Amino acid sequence: MTEFQTPDVKHEENWIQLVILAYVQLWAAKQLATHLPRPWERYLEQNND
Repeated sequence: MTEFQTPDVKHEENWIQLVILAYVQLWAAKQLATHLPRPWERYLEQNND
C-alpha cells in the first residue's frame, strides 16, 4: 500500500480504496481457504483456529 506514489490525490485515494477492498476480500475468504486444502495437502492435519 505504501509503494504507490503519485502527485494526483484522486489516484492515491483510488489506490487506497483498491488495497482496502483486496484486504477485505482476503479477510472474508480466510475461513474458506482453511477448509479447502490443495490436493497435495490432503494428508496434513486440520487447522481448526
